[in-house]
Amino acid sequence: MISVALCTYNGEKYITSQIESILNQSLPVDEILVCDDGSSDSTLDILNAIKDSCAIKIHIHQNKTNLGVCANFEQAISLCQGDVIFLSDQDDIWEQNKVQTIVYWFNQNKDKSAVFTDAKLITEDDNPFIDKTLWDCIGFNKKMRKYFDKGLALESFFINKATGATMAIRKELQFSFAKYCNNDNVLHDYCIALKALDNNKLGYIDKPLIKYRIHSNQQAGISYQLNHPEIFGNILRPLCNIPSDFCFKNELTVRHAKFGHKRASFTFFNVFFNPHNYIQLYKTYFLRFYLYDLVYKIRAAMK
Repeated sequence: MISVALCTYNGEKYITSQIESILNQSLPVDEILVCDDGSSDSTLDILNAIKDSCAIKIHIHQNKTNLGVCANFEQAISLCQGDVIFLSDQDDIWEQNKVQTIVYWFNQNKDKSAVFTDAKLITEDDNPFIDKTLWDCIGFNKKMRKYFDKGLALESFFINKATGATMAIRKELQFSFAKYCNNDNVLHDYCIALKALDNNKLGYIDKPLIKYRIHSNQQAGISYQLNHPEIFGNILRPLCNIPSDFCFKNELTVRHAKFGHKRASFTFFNVFFNPHNYIQLYKTYFLRFYLYDLVYKIRAAMK
C-alpha cells in the first residue's frame, strides 16, 4: 500500500496543481492523508471538492490548534496506513513517474528505509527559477555524493541535504521526531534523514522527481542556500546541526555525531594538540578535510 502524507496551511493558490500531479502518477497511490494546520482560506473547500470526485481515497484531518510544520508532518505520517509513505508539501508538482521510480527503488534496495531525490526549481508561475537543481543549491553535488557513497554519509549530513518534499520512507521508520525540531536548522526532513542514517538505511535517487516551487509564502524552504551554494556544498563547513540529544542507537553513529559537534568547534591548535580523535574518523581524508576546513574559515573571516 502506498500513502501520501500531505500537510497544508493556507495553500489555496497551489494545492490543486499538487493534488492533480499526485493523482496522475503512472503508478497510482492508494491514499492521500491530508493534515490541515488551521487554514483560513479556501484550501479545505478545494480539498473536499477534489475528494468528492476522486477514486483514490483522500482523508482530510483538520487540526484543532496550529501544530506547526514539523509536528503536523509527524501526525500525518503516523496516520498513514501504507508500507511506503511519500512526504508532500502543498505547493510543488510531482513528475508523473515519481511514485513508480521510488517504489521500484525500494524494491531494489530492501535494506533502505528512506530515500530522497533531486528537484527542478520553479517560480510561482511554474516557470524555471534558475539554471540549477535543488541539489546544486543545497550542496549535494557530485563530490558530496562521492563522500556519501564512500561511507561518510553522516558526515555529509552535518547539515541536511534531504529535502522533505522529495522524500519517501517505509512505515517502519516512523518515530517521534518533532521534539528534536526547531525553526532554524532542524526540521522534520532532517530528523527523518538522521534516523535513517543511524543504520545506513538512507539512500538517494539522482533524478529530479518533483518541481520544487520557490515563492514568498513558503512555510520552509531553501532561500538562503540559493544565494550561498558554495558554502552549503562544502562537506567541511565548520558546523554540525545534529541535535545533541538525537535518538541514535548505533554506537558508531553516536560517536560520529559527537565528533561532528567537536569538529564544529575545532581550532587550528586543537588539531595539533589533540590529533588522534580527529584522525581516527577521517583517516586518509584527514589532511584534505582539515585544509578545506581552514580555507572555509579564512574565507568566512574575510567576508
